[in-house]
Amino acid sequence: MAIEQVSFANPWQRVLFEAELKHKHALVLAALTLPGETLAAYLCLWLVAGEAQVQNLAVNPGFRQRGVGRYLLVKGLDEARRRGAKVANLEVRPSNLAARRLYASLGFFEVGRRPGYYQAEGEDALLLDCDLTTAPFLPPLAG
Repeated sequence: MAIEQVSFANPWQRVLFEAELKHKHALVLAALTLPGETLAAYLCLWLVAGEAQVQNLAVNPGFRQRGVGRYLLVKGLDEARRRGAKVANLEVRPSNLAARRLYASLGFFEVGRRPGYYQAEGEDALLLDCDLTTAPFLPPLAG
């Protein structure tokens, strides 16, 4: 919850995380440090009908700009692809330049916009997709 609070203007409430952990379509991953096992980052995805919907990705401020978010997202997308996802999609704020750079570096591209999606701030959401069947950052599927 502490990472969520410092990462987003409109953070998820605890009940949303609890529901995410119980949802049958959810894939939730966490990156922990060693030896202290501090939570460095977390990722929440939904896997539905061949799509991976990135619901939430946040990195502990002390671990930003170290590749932790990239690592976790790549691991999550690889697992989603192994479970049959062909495409990944997400919403991102136009003002979140760090996230947009990360997503673009992994092959996400803009496919649309949701006007006023982030209501509290009056900010749109950019809709991004990534083709997981051709993503060069993912290892080949075995088989």
